[in-house]
Amino acid sequence: MEVKSTKEVHTELTMHSVRFAKDEQGRRKGQDVLFKWPEIEKKLGEHKHIYVVDARLGSNNHTHRLWYDVIPPHTEEGQDWRTLGHRHTVEAIIYFLKGHGHSIIDGVRYDWGPGDLLSVPMFSWHRHINDGAR
Repeated sequence: MEVKSTKEVHTELTMHSVRFAKDEQGRRKGQDVLFKWPEIEKKLGEHKHIYVVDARLGSNNHTHRLWYDVIPPHTEEGQDWRTLGHRHTVEAIIYFLKGHGHSIIDGVRYDWGPGDLLSVPMFSWHRHINDGAR
């Protein structure tokens, strides 16, 4: 049995994630990305919860990441990647507590505000910009 170095194992796992994410890109094209609060509020009025990330809707979430982030007024999150943004091998669900701004996901602009929810598809290039004063 061949013994692989830690670096070789890490490289194989990384490439597996990248191949998986690339395959998911095509499958996810029909998935909703931006969920505006008035639409969510209406749906919640009809039922106590709504599905956002679910395999039956086109998502394929193998892991979850959750964090709280603040984008200062009139700035962009992750400014080191100003032209392309960034991407990751899991879906990102972002709930905007306050402020107004926009995100660019695979070249498409999505304007958001307080109460909106954004579902960033796996391996999509994206950026988030706070256009407001908060």
